[in-house]
Amino acid sequence: MLFASADELEHATAEVSDAFYGILRGAIEGHGGTIDKFIGSELMAVFGAPVAHEDDASRAARAALEIVDAARSRAFAVRAGLNCGEVLWGSVAGDRPTAMGDAVNVAHRLMEAAPPGVVLVSRAVERACRGEVLFRSPERLDLRGRGAEVETFEAWRAPSGPTEARLSPLPATPFLGRDDEFARVLEVVSRPGGGAVLVRGEAGTGKSRILAELRQVLRSKAPGLRSMTGRARDAVRLPLLPFREMVTAELGAPGLEVFDPVTTARRLKADLVRAGMGSRDASHRADFIVLSLGAALPDSPVRHLDPARAAEEARAAWVDWLASRAKEAPLLVCLEDLHWADGATMALAQHLAKALPGHGVSVAASARPEARTLDGFEEVAVRELPPAAAAGIARIVLGGDLSPGLEAWLLEKSGGNPLFVEELCAWLRDQGLVKGSPLALAAAPSSIPDGLHALLVARLDTLPPPEREALKAASVLGRVFGAKLLKEMAGADVISALGEAAKRGLILPQDRSFFPGEAEYAFRHALFRDAAYSLLTKKDRSRFHGRAADVLTAASPGRALTAMAARHREAQGRAEDAAALWLRVAEEAAKVMSQAETSEAAAEAIRLGLGGRAFVLAAGSSLHLARFADAEKFARKALDSGSADLLPRILLARATFALGRPEVAMSELQAVVDGAPAPLRAEALMLRA
Repeated sequence: MLFASADELEHATAEVSDAFYGILRGAIEGHGGTIDKFIGSELMAVFGAPVAHEDDASRAARAALEIVDAARSRAFAVRAGLNCGEVLWGSVAGDRPTAMGDAVNVAHRLMEAAPPGVVLVSRAVERACRGEVLFRSPERLDLRGRGAEVETFEAWRAPSGPTEARLSPLPATPFLGRDDEFARVLEVVSRPGGGAVLVRGEAGTGKSRILAELRQVLRSKAPGLRSMTGRARDAVRLPLLPFREMVTAELGAPGLEVFDPVTTARRLKADLVRAGMGSRDASHRADFIVLSLGAALPDSPVRHLDPARAAEEARAAWVDWLASRAKEAPLLVCLEDLHWADGATMALAQHLAKALPGHGVSVAASARPEARTLDGFEEVAVRELPPAAAAGIARIVLGGDLSPGLEAWLLEKSGGNPLFVEELCAWLRDQGLVKGSPLALAAAPSSIPDGLHALLVARLDTLPPPEREALKAASVLGRVFGAKLLKEMAGADVISALGEAAKRGLILPQDRSFFPGEAEYAFRHALFRDAAYSLLTKKDRSRFHGRAADVLTAASPGRALTAMAARHREAQGRAEDAAALWLRVAEEAAKVMSQAETSEAAAEAIRLGLGGRAFVLAAGSSLHLARFADAEKFARKALDSGSADLLPRILLARATFALGRPEVAMSELQAVVDGAPAPLRAEALMLRA
């Protein structure tokens, strides 16, 4: 049952009302539902009667989200409530059939409790739609006429492809033992004007869970709050990838690899203009953002600006755009897994932490201990759980109270790591090693996995062979992987096995994909990916990495895919081929003036043994990035490698002049003047002058 209400319709013209009711009817009937009745500004619709479908709950949720989005685009605020359950379906006094019963009443109460612009659903709907619709964290509400609180969920998004909530969804276990850390994080981001906080901890300690809870709590405190989330990835190196994710999610771009710079710039400009910026300035700001993402805008008037000035303008543009998004309501920017981030992402995050407070924007980030310190962020360390909290998680997973002996044993084995506690309890449960009331070890386990990694490996070993083999193959692609790429790499049989692994919660379908229209999955945790990868033999690793590189190089000439292919070639054991691919990435990035990307790709090529042209590209990008000592170092290496190209001498001259050694610069320029072809000689003469 679906109830929806738009209070503004009561005051709208007949023409506007009729048009909007047509949209409502189209959304309901387009998803296979039946409009039961209109009551003033309220709509009641039924899914599953008179014709039932196996996914009626998902159909209703998608219809409700479509209605809310359509209303928002027309400056209406629709609230909606969904519930499912047994109802009486029939006619009353000869009228047409309708649905009656308690399940109908609950749906109506959910609509009444929903804030404007929100679709509120019951636990039954959330359970029926899991894997098809994205939901925010649960909240217990007092609904009118109900004797006890009802658990509710906010439907968030219904992506077009295979879906689930997020890379880091809120698990079923309660949020325990992080009161102090969470209070500190909440205090920082709740400061007037905003704040910046970095949650740092080892893998499995609950960093992403803290940020997920933060989003939920802030939304309850400020219903209009907006949040953007971007994540660094272990297998993909694109400049500012977490920020590119945010832009594509906010502006409706189709995917991360197929990135339309012109359309993105136009939509960014529209955002800035709506926030009050002049058209010309907004256009330039939008171009700076797109160019900073490594994209090409051949017709942009700012594309040839001095690199140092362009970098400064790009940072200001990011601040302006994010501030524009906070004009109407506070904004929370979440940057996750920064231990995998590229240098440009870390630099921009550091700048935003200093520049955004005061604009109504807060930044919350997560990283493992090895990530470098970021100026402007206040750090909150996440360590092992207190014993009481670890025992609380164990009680939830095992489904009962623990004996003192079992509790002590779990704490000793897990060390208070929340993921370890959860997985160790699941392993005991699945192995039938606990029984009684209170729960106790049925017998001393003959073999206990030593450490979290070994435990995860043991859990994977218990899977049916098709699922285990599919996850082993997927682990080669990284924590996040595309189903199409995996299929081409490992064969069609892996796809059905992925579905079973998703049902077990080992992998999670994602709400957006690197490739538009392609299903994408993520291992539930990076440590699950590491465990699956460890099960592969050296021979199988090399074979799968090689096949992945073959598929990626054949798929597209894009820099992102080429960089991914380079990593697979190196893992395959073909370092020379990997270096050549990195050099190709650096050459292509240099053509579009993506200096940070050029620098990183050239550095990878050098690391793998290339010199010559790789040194020249590294010197040039370092010079543009104002890293003058690095520019001198790489220019000298290019000359030492025997390169006949005179460009390194010009780069060396520029670098040494910037470093305050004009006599060296003049000497190098003279060598260019004496022996260079006309274009380089002209540049040398101009620099010398």
